[in-house]
Amino acid sequence: MQQFGPYFLTALLSAVVVLAMGICLFAVAMPSDPKLSGYRLSRRLLGVAYVFLAGIHLAGIFIDSGIHLSTIVAPFQALMFTFALIVLINNRFVTRRRLLVQLAILSALTTLVMVNDYALPAPLVWLSLLLKAIYPALFVYYVWIFFREYRNYKRRANNFYSDNEHKRLRWVVEVFVTAAVIGVFGGVLEENNIYFLIFIACYTLLYTYLAIRYINYVGQFHRMAPVVEIARNEERHKEVRGEAALAQWVEQKEFRLSGTTLDSLADQLCVSSSWLSRHINSTHGQNFRSWIASLRIGEAIRLLETNPEMRIDEIQELSGIPTSSFFRQFHSATGVSPAEYRSRLNGDRETKG
Repeated sequence: MQQFGPYFLTALLSAVVVLAMGICLFAVAMPSDPKLSGYRLSRRLLGVAYVFLAGIHLAGIFIDSGIHLSTIVAPFQALMFTFALIVLINNRFVTRRRLLVQLAILSALTTLVMVNDYALPAPLVWLSLLLKAIYPALFVYYVWIFFREYRNYKRRANNFYSDNEHKRLRWVVEVFVTAAVIGVFGGVLEENNIYFLIFIACYTLLYTYLAIRYINYVGQFHRMAPVVEIARNEERHKEVRGEAALAQWVEQKEFRLSGTTLDSLADQLCVSSSWLSRHINSTHGQNFRSWIASLRIGEAIRLLETNPEMRIDEIQELSGIPTSSFFRQFHSATGVSPAEYRSRLNGDRETKG
């Protein structure tokens, strides 16, 4: 437990205030509007982050573990602030998948820090330097993501309104920039001095301000909802164009070309490779490689059924299946060889004749 004094009182008061704000984020009723699903998820995330942060600081106050908890908490704070603020200008940004991926990355890095600094007999110098480089890189990445989304929001607002309506959410940028500056100072200041006390007071005020504005955001949302809907519609239009382009690509049988990769096809269709991968997986229940193989096998079967005089090697070449794996892939998909499949087709034709 830390010695009773100004630092103790300031840190304790800060932890209590942050904890109270976290409870308010959960306790104050949230609207059931389906359009605010991202806001509800983000507010719960924010509430968890507030309670978690308060708990960490209370532990640091009352338990002298020798572990620099602020170093561990900082990356999660950056993630929380970035996602929580972005959702106010693009409520489709925060998804469970995206959130879990980011949390998994931060958890892995935190585990490495803990092991390297406290579990090993002597910290590995190269690993310490690597981790010290990764954290600033993550910080820059979060800043880049936020301002990319804010530029997109501002563009949509200017395309929709005749006045400067985008300034209604100018406070979101101000909070983000303030949080980033405070975060930088928090990373370089030493504890137990007057400057660190000022730092604690500043971030406590910031957390209080953010919680209050976040809870009151619902009133602003209905004014800005059309701009948010534009983002939703833009994404859907991109999906529709991607689906149409992909259907045309299949219809033209371009899957027969060798050397096709997920990235090359995504570039050709003017879609992202991540969207294309998700679409193929959700629509066809296959990964990219299996999907291409199934299209080629389907083409080989079609050629066998419609061209009884065509040689097997010609069918293999026209279907796009490599010579070395044609018979294996065909047998795996149909249970018979191409010759046996043709024989059965001929037998069926004779029976019908």
